Parts: sequence; C-alpha cells; structure tokens
Amino acid sequence: MKPIPEPIKIQIFGKPKNLGIDASKIDCSTVSLQSDKYVCFREQIDRFTHIYVVYGEKYSAVCRLKNLTSCEFAVMNPSLQLIAILGDENLEVWDLQTESPKRYFDTANHPVIFYKWIDINNILILTHQRMLISWNIGENYELFKLQHFRHSDRQQMRMVSDYFTSMMLLYNVHQQKTEVYSAVTACFLHFKPNANAKPCTLLCFVGRDSFYGWMIHIENLSKHGCSFVKKAISFSFPQRRRDDFPVAMQANDKYGILFVITSHGYLHVFDVNDSICLYEGMFTSFPVVLLTAYKDSGIVCVNEMGCVNIERKLDFSFRCILLFIVTAVIDEEEIISCLSISLKNKSAVMKFARRCNLPGAEGLFSWEFWDLCNNGEYYRAAELAAIIHMDTLATARIIEYLHSVKLGKKEPNPLCCSEQLGDMLKKYDNILAWSAYLRAGSYSKAIECLAEKYQLNSADLIGDKNCTKEDYISIFQQIVNNQKSQM
Repeated sequence: MKPIPEPIKIQIFGKPKNLGIDASKIDCSTVSLQSDKYVCFREQIDRFTHIYVVYGEKYSAVCRLKNLTSCEFAVMNPSLQLIAILGDENLEVWDLQTESPKRYFDTANHPVIFYKWIDINNILILTHQRMLISWNIGENYELFKLQHFRHSDRQQMRMVSDYFTSMMLLYNVHQQKTEVYSAVTACFLHFKPNANAKPCTLLCFVGRDSFYGWMIHIENLSKHGCSFVKKAISFSFPQRRRDDFPVAMQANDKYGILFVITSHGYLHVFDVNDSICLYEGMFTSFPVVLLTAYKDSGIVCVNEMGCVNIERKLDFSFRCILLFIVTAVIDEEEIISCLSISLKNKSAVMKFARRCNLPGAEGLFSWEFWDLCNNGEYYRAAELAAIIHMDTLATARIIEYLHSVKLGKKEPNPLCCSEQLGDMLKKYDNILAWSAYLRAGSYSKAIECLAEKYQLNSADLIGDKNCTKEDYISIFQQIVNNQKSQM
C-alpha cells in the first residue's frame, strides 16, 4: 500500500551523542545554527570548552576544536570553514582547517550583546553602548549609533504562556534610521509577485492581535519599482492549543512563503501573495531551539528531547537534553495535488502553481478552462490555454473548438485567430502559434515557427502557396543564422 502523500517532507537526522558528543554537557544555550551547512555545539568540561561542528549531506560528519580556555559563544560562517568565537576580551575568527585564530575584534571597549554573520565576510555586532558594528574580517569596521534602543529593555519583557513578548528594532544602514515594532519573531523575504515584476524586499514579523490571536505583518521595504502592497495575515490556534505560541519564522524566496514554528511543535506555511495558510501540521513534539533556511525549498531546525516522527521508543535520561536536527522541505511533486484536496480556495492553488511553476495542477486548469467555456467566457479560456503549457489544452483541436463556438451575450467580441494571438501563443507553444498565424493569414510568421523547428517540407509548402520563393528563403536563412549565433 502506497503511503499517503504529504506536501511537506520531514526528515530527522542524527543526534549529537551518535556523533561522539556528550549530550549531558549541551543544551539550547550552547548550540548555534547560522546556515544549513553547519550546526555548532559547545561542550564545557572543567575550565575548557570543546566545539563540535556538525556538517555533511546528512549531518553525519564532525569537526572538533578542543581545549579552548575562553569561549562564551561560537557561530559558524554560513559557507566557509571559519568560526567566530566570543571570548572574555576578544571576538576571534578561527580557521577550522588550521585550527588557529585568523582575525580578532577587541571587545574590551565594546561589550557584545549579540553577533552574527551577515555574509561570508562580515559580522554584525550589537554592543551595550547602543552601537551596531559591521566588521569586515579582512579590513576595518563601521560604527552605527542606534536610537530608541536601551539594553535595560531586555529586563522589562513581559511573559506570555512562558514565552517572551518582545520589541523589534529595524535599522536602515543607508538612511541611519530606526523603527521599533512589537514582534515575537521576524524575517526578510525577497519576493516577485509575478514573473515580470521587479523583486521586492519584504519585512515580515509576527505580533499579537486582539481579535484573531496572532497576525503576520508584511511590509514592503522596496519603495521604488515594486507593486507589492502592505498585507496582514491573521491566524489563530484551535481550542486544544490555546496556549500555543509562534517561536520562529523563516522566509523562502523561491516559493514566496513563510514557515512559522509554534511552541507546541506545529508547522504553519503561509503564501505571501494570497495571504492564506497553505499547510498546518505537526513538525516536532518538542520545543524548537533554532531555525534557518534549508537549501532553497525548506527549513532546518534543532529541537530538544526528540521528535514524534521517529517510529520507535526513545531511551534517554531525564538528567540531560537530547537535541535532534530536523528538516522540512516542500515536496514539489505532491504539494499542488495535496493543496487541491485540502484547500477550498482553488483559485489560490492555481495561482500558486503558476507562480512557482509546480506540477500537479493540470486537473484544476482543465476544470477552469471548461468552466469558462460553459459560462461563455471564451476569450479568458483562450488566454488560459495559451498561458498554461499543458498537453491537454495546447492542441489544435482546442483552437478549432474556440474558433467555432457560438458566442453568447457575455462575449461581445468574436474570438478569431489573429497575429496578436499568435504572438501571445508563441511564448508558450510554437505549434499553437503556427496554427494561429496560419489561420490569421500571417504566413511569414507561420514560416518562422516551422523554420525554428526545421520542418522544411511544411515551410516550403506554405512558402510556395502563399509567399514568393524569395520571401521563404530569406525568412528561413535569417532563422538559421539567428540560431547559430545563439549556440
């Protein structure tokens, strides 16, 4: 019996103790996850700190850095084998291949609250003196003075269901301006509303909502040339999860979606374009410690104590904390067929499939096409058949049907083949475009379509019948020359 398809693939990788790491010496405060390439664990033994960097396709390889005398925190570079280690007096960048320090930043005058890699060459540092420091590890650093930020604010956070509510500070480096938001988690999304639109940089953050419970606010930071309008997605939890709480959010640029993880281990996936929830399901039965993007189509996280998806009993000691590495990835082959069943909004599913070029929506598009035809909206049906590249719709028979239908009141203009229709079809299907050009009497463009496919006999026949021999030869020669220049 085949397993029931799921739109999200969830996979669990090895736990630290299987990699030679003592689980009793680590907890959520000693783990860092900067990218999907490396997971960093710190282990304190007496006066020394050992660092373990887990990597590899299945997170099965370990690189060790042992006997460090001073290490408060450690964060791996997103791509390179460099690790930023915060000590008592310095923030040092170590090369794991040589196991030696490469660069250091003096923290004596700039006590560090928080730091992270923002790319492979730069580290962003937040200090107690309301300073934001951009440190290029190969050169110097830049200082930015933050407004509306007080370190004492961290002591005044309010507790909601055992989790902090917090304020978020957004700093614009170019304008040197700050804005304060009430948010529990946030991320940036680079989004294209459609194939021809300019990409937008969106700020997405989750805050409390007095009516629904929670709300994802989406604001466009790209002020010029982007058509995206500010949006808000409201969501709530069922009665059995009244005390649930969003703890992490990760954006996915490829699909234009947001992954939201809750304190109860549920995963919610939201489509930014249509402001709807695409998926909701159990991700892990234990708290998520850290979260980041996984490859280009999912998320990877480290969670405490295990995961419900392991179909066997887990033997562990309650005196220590076990950590697992878990991934959730969009299943491109199944997601549209699953959404077609689970969501009532079929139009949103079709738009999501078209925007992300995902398979599985053929049945929905066929249903939409014939529904438009039954309602007399033949021009919209023809437009759908031209845009959607499907074998069942991209046929000469469909063109004949649309050409021969009896028009009703809803379709005042007759649908006839024209050169403009051929131009529209040519972007998606060469043969359909040829058929439209031929019926419209645009024989030179019909010959171009056939010449591009090297169908010489058919092109010659059209040329002899409707063009001069010189026209046919010149058109074909031009197409051949253009194709050679592109090779």
